[in-house]
Amino acid sequence: MTAAVTALALAFGLAGAGAYQARHEEHEELRTYGDERFSVQSADHPHAIAHRGYVVSRPPPVLGFLDAGLDGALGRWLTLDAHRTRPLEGARVGDLTRAPGAGRLDLGLLFTLVLPGFVVLLVHDAVAGERRRGTFAMLRAAGLQPGPWVAAKLAGAAARVGLAVFLPAALVAAALTAALASDAWPRLVAWLGVQALGLAAWAALTLALSAWVRDPPRALGMGLMGWGLLTVVIPPLASTAARAATRPPPPGVLSARLATWAESAHAQTEDLRARAIRDVRRRHPEWDGNGDSPEVLDAVMLRLADREVAERMAALLDQLAAEQDREATLAAALSFASPGGLAQLAGSAVAASDLAQARLAEAHYEGYRRELMAWINRWWAENGQGGFDAWSDTLKDLSSAPRPTPPRSPARLAWAGCRLPCLLLLVLCAVGGAAFALESRRSLRGAA
Repeated sequence: MTAAVTALALAFGLAGAGAYQARHEEHEELRTYGDERFSVQSADHPHAIAHRGYVVSRPPPVLGFLDAGLDGALGRWLTLDAHRTRPLEGARVGDLTRAPGAGRLDLGLLFTLVLPGFVVLLVHDAVAGERRRGTFAMLRAAGLQPGPWVAAKLAGAAARVGLAVFLPAALVAAALTAALASDAWPRLVAWLGVQALGLAAWAALTLALSAWVRDPPRALGMGLMGWGLLTVVIPPLASTAARAATRPPPPGVLSARLATWAESAHAQTEDLRARAIRDVRRRHPEWDGNGDSPEVLDAVMLRLADREVAERMAALLDQLAAEQDREATLAAALSFASPGGLAQLAGSAVAASDLAQARLAEAHYEGYRRELMAWINRWWAENGQGGFDAWSDTLKDLSSAPRPTPPRSPARLAWAGCRLPCLLLLVLCAVGGAAFALESRRSLRGAA
């Protein structure tokens, strides 16, 4: 069995590494292209430059070669323009837990979908086999106490699963990390801890089944049936139910709202002009509001309007984030009986390939968009002459314009995403262990 697990781990690991390498190359090419196009674009009215839009690439997940999570379902780049970040609609938590692994092939899928089947094969006869061979009756007749029996079986199951199933796949994961992300060892340890917890929950539940079912073939059949049900069926159902229970704004509504905000940024109302005059006078006390303004009023008006759009955008992103968090929490709660589904959610959070990481990138690049727009409007206000319909200067030198930096994935975000799934996995371990202990106590002290 160890050889089979090792072979599968190599196959899944190399497949995940190959996809990650292609994803990384795509990211670098797009990043380089965006930098080149930004710096060589034709001279134009500074605000028109922003309206053309510019593309930023979302970096690959930190442990994307081990656990791609939602990366394949999320947009891998963002198109930024003058007044908004798009697209806002993206993947849902249901894309993460749908079988069989959201179209990906990596070690994360191996740990959560395939290796639990090996756990069932290893543990299903731990007690049922003793009954069939008659050794259980001999131990009961000798007065074996439930405590030592339970401890010995739990330790034996942990050793068998650890050596034959977990260790080979963990070694492959460590080798890939050394080759592709040598600075991600702490995150790798956390990710392997999540996967070990998932396999421990499977072992505890299978051990309880083995104590309850007296015939090994029947225990194996029920274990494999439960493996298929809990791994393939429950997570998609939980995600579907979670999505039905939460109602995000339809994409069409979001697009219409963003278009309205973009139009409002160009609505040169008298109130906005009065606010722009007050803003200029505050920074240039020597100007009394008459005659030529020391700054282009159209640019100041646009800066004030952009600030309002950005505030609305931030509120909308917060609303969508809260809705996604509710959906993810509900999906994890409904996946309580599925160690595989819970391990998928927790593993993707640690690997930085979940919804929270995508939201982090959106917020990071939205902040960059605001910074760049402020720089453009400031240049226009200080150096330009004329408004939208008449100007004499163009923004020819973009070398001092701010350029985007890649977002960083903080450990606290990984902890927040894996906390509930890991807690539920611990509860499953406790439930399986308690059920095994109770059944062992009843069998050892009751009638044969």
